Amino acid sequence: TVDYLRVGRVAFLYQTLDGTETGLWDQKEKQWVDAADSASAVRLGLRMARKQTAPDLLKLPLPTAEAAQ
Repeated sequence: TVDYLRVGRVAFLYQTLDGTETGLWDQKEKQWVDAADSASAVRLGLRMARKQTAPDLLKLPLPTAEAAQ
């Protein structure tokens, strides 16, 4: 069982209820990738979404845009 965090059209993340796993949806590869290094930011984002803490900036792993050639 997980909690999902969607940041507009930019990022879609999940975190297990016990906080042991965190993942990011990679749209290019069409699969979940590990985002354990951002576990605390995702936890904070989930708390903000539930209105349990004041809004603040989040440092999340975001996909980069590819340069047009």
